[in-house]
Amino acid sequence: MDGISWRKIVKNETFSKLSSQELMELISNDHLAVPSEEIVFESVISWVKYKQKERLQYFAELMKQVRLPLIPKMYLIENVWEEPIFKANSQCKDYLIEAMGYHLLKRAGQFSSKIPGIRPREPHELPKLLIIIGGRNIKTINGVEYFDFRTKLWHKAVNFQKGFCNSGVTVLEGKIYAVGGCNLTEAPLRTMHVYDVSADHWSACTGMKIKRMNFGVVTLDDCIYAVWSYIIGGRDQKTIYSSAEVYNPKTCKWTIIPPMNVARSFFTVAVLNGRIYVIGGFAGKDKLPLSSVECYNPETGQWIFVADLNIRRQTASAGVLKGILYVVGGAVAITNVLKSVEVFDPNTNIWTFIEEMPGPRHHAGVVCLNEELYVVGGSDGTVDLRSICVYNPKKRAWIIYPTYMSIGRSQGGVIAVDIPHNYI
Repeated sequence: MDGISWRKIVKNETFSKLSSQELMELISNDHLAVPSEEIVFESVISWVKYKQKERLQYFAELMKQVRLPLIPKMYLIENVWEEPIFKANSQCKDYLIEAMGYHLLKRAGQFSSKIPGIRPREPHELPKLLIIIGGRNIKTINGVEYFDFRTKLWHKAVNFQKGFCNSGVTVLEGKIYAVGGCNLTEAPLRTMHVYDVSADHWSACTGMKIKRMNFGVVTLDDCIYAVWSYIIGGRDQKTIYSSAEVYNPKTCKWTIIPPMNVARSFFTVAVLNGRIYVIGGFAGKDKLPLSSVECYNPETGQWIFVADLNIRRQTASAGVLKGILYVVGGAVAITNVLKSVEVFDPNTNIWTFIEEMPGPRHHAGVVCLNEELYVVGGSDGTVDLRSICVYNPKKRAWIIYPTYMSIGRSQGGVIAVDIPHNYI
C-alpha cells in the first residue's frame, strides 16, 4: 500500500465493508499517509458502528493498533474516554491509562521505550512536493516553485502578488501558511497568507500581533483537532525580540506565550520530542552570532537552555531525522559562510560534528523526507544557489541533485507537502 493516502481510503465507499483483518492490516501499515492518529481512532469507531453487533468483538484488538500515546491528552480525555464503545471495554481502558502515563512521563522529560505505540508512523515513498516560496531579491520575492520527487523536476507555481522575504513558512491542516517577513525595502510585516496547493491559490488570514522578520516558525500537534503555529523571536527595523506568539487555526487568533531567555533573530528552529528548539542566531550585542540553544516545553510554558553549539551560527538551517536534530551551514559573518554540520542528541545533550556539505550555505531551507535531509537553495556568500544538497545518514554522504530551480533563491520559505490528488 505504499504511497496511498489514508484519507483517500477512508472516503472510499468500500472502507466500511472491509473485513476485520483488512482493517487490522491497514491501521498497522506504516506506509500510509495518515493525517493524525485521531483520524485513525475515528475511522475504527466508524467501522465498528457500521455493523456494531457483528464487529464489536474485534474492537479491543483493533484499538491495540491505534497509537493512543500520540494523540493529544485533551482529545484522549474529552473524546476517546467519552466514546461509549471505548468506555464499555475494560481492555481499552488499560490502553488509555498507558497513553496518559506516556503524557505524564513526557511532561517530566522522560521517554519510556517500554510503552507501545509511541513511534510515529513514518510513511515511505509517498508522493511529495517540495515547495519554495519567495526570496530576497526582486526576481524571486513573488515567485513560487515546486519540486516533484517522482520526476526530480522543478516547476513554477502561481506567483504571490505582494511578495515576501524572510517569511516564516509552515503547514497547517494540509495548507501552507506564509507569515510575516519583509518587503524589498526591509519593512517588517505582520501579515499571514495561506496557499491551497490543490487550487494553486493564495488568500489572506489574520496577521500576527507583532511585525516580525528573521524569526522562527514551527507547528505542534498540541490541541484538539488543531495544529498550533508558534512564532518566535525575530526583529523589526530597530528591535530584536525575545517574544513569541501562537496561532490557533480554529479561532483564527494569535496569543502571546512566554518569551525566550535571549532576544535573537537570524536563528534556526525545529521541533524534537514535542519541544521547540531555538538554535544560534544574532542578538546584536557584540556583533557575533550566538552559540546558545533554548528549548521550549509547550505544556509547562518554560524555556530552558541546553548544550551550546560547537560553533557560533546565524542564518543556519535545521531539521530532525529519527530523533536527532541537524543544524547545517549558517554564517559567522557575511564573509564567512559555513559548510559544517552539527547534530544534537537530546538523550546525551551533546552536539557532534558530522560530514560537511559539499559547499558553504546559509539562508537555506531544510526538509526531512524519506530518511534524508534536503538543503534547498540559500547563498554561498557570493551568489544565491539553485541546487538541492541531500544528506543520507546511513551512507554518511552528501550529494547535489542534478536538477535545479529556474533561479537561485535565498531567504525563501521551504516546505514539503503531500501531493494533491489532482496532481497524481
